[in-house]
Amino acid sequence: MKAAGAAGAADDRVAGPGRLEELRRGARDVLPVVVGVVPWGLIFGSIGADHHFGVLNTLLMSFTINAATAQVVGLQMIVAGGAPLVVVLGTVIINSRLLLYSLTIAPFLRRLPPPWRLLLTFGMTDLIFVMAHRRFESEDGARAKHWYFMGSAYVLFASWIVSTYVGYVYGLQLARIPELGLDFAIDALLIAFAMGSLANGRLAAVGVAAGVVGLTLQTLPGDAGLYIAVPVGAVVGLTLERWSLTSILARLRAVRG
Repeated sequence: MKAAGAAGAADDRVAGPGRLEELRRGARDVLPVVVGVVPWGLIFGSIGADHHFGVLNTLLMSFTINAATAQVVGLQMIVAGGAPLVVVLGTVIINSRLLLYSLTIAPFLRRLPPPWRLLLTFGMTDLIFVMAHRRFESEDGARAKHWYFMGSAYVLFASWIVSTYVGYVYGLQLARIPELGLDFAIDALLIAFAMGSLANGRLAAVGVAAGVVGLTLQTLPGDAGLYIAVPVGAVVGLTLERWSLTSILARLRAVRG
């Protein structure tokens, strides 16, 4: 945390009040996402209570995994008596897309010390990745954009922990919450973010490739089509990026020649 504080002090020297402004902006922008995430936290907490998993164990899963689908599947495997290795492998496979997110975000975090990178990547979720990537890609000259990442990630994380606890304690009374459809906020935000990225040809190609594969394989069990579509999109993006770099290098050689 000292290293994180040192990074923050450096940001103050470089960009003045930009650090706190970015933090507040991230916390504010993530609030619509919180509306969609809270029902999932309530559901997970109530599942933990229903299986008598224990409030501390249920909260510990939310603290350490921080991923709704992986936690629900992992908890069900644990309750069913699944072997520890099977539980770990299952949750790792479900969360494998986060590795691709991290590879995409990593270039923007290289100048930060390791404690900062650990703090930020721990808070990575689907929506946080989209929000952080859009902020890093914006060309406004700000130097403290990682504080935006921090603000959005940890407001969402705090809401996940609190909703897990409330779901565990009051799960039966809140059983009808999912029927309100609040989780639609996540789908709406993802659609909005995706539409905003279509102006970028490379991102549009990635989205089209992943979308076609996902729709084609949507009948596969366990959302397997999604986990195939994500790496396909990543491969398309990396290929286009490589072609772009190759073209740039070729032009530089031509100029020098």
